[in-house]
Amino acid sequence: MQIDMEDIEFSFMNKMDITTIFMNLLNNAVEACSEPEVQERYIKLIIKKIKNSIVVIVKNRYSEEKQIPFSEGISTKKGHMGLGISNVRKTLKKYDAELVVENENGEFVVKFVIDGRKGAVKKQTE
Repeated sequence: MQIDMEDIEFSFMNKMDITTIFMNLLNNAVEACSEPEVQERYIKLIIKKIKNSIVVIVKNRYSEEKQIPFSEGISTKKGHMGLGISNVRKTLKKYDAELVVENENGEFVVKFVIDGRKGAVKKQTE
């Protein structure tokens, strides 16, 4: 796993929200890379601050043989309900952020941008 992370303050976010976001995204990445068909296994976590925004990107390899569902309630994993990405999207909405999901040539990429100023204001007013 490669991590490229700047010293960024997430204190404006609820701890459970941080856990929901990163646990789901990283668990999905680990599970996707664990598939036997996956070549060149890697997970990249990038967290950067650009002006007042926090940019988060998670990249990982996955089996191109699998179709990746983007609908709530559909999962490629046995015994799962397909709620992980949906929970991440709902959590990010609290911070006026949107999850972007892309996949191409065996690489799965999720990214989002949170405005640190909005988050800090929201926490003070909630």
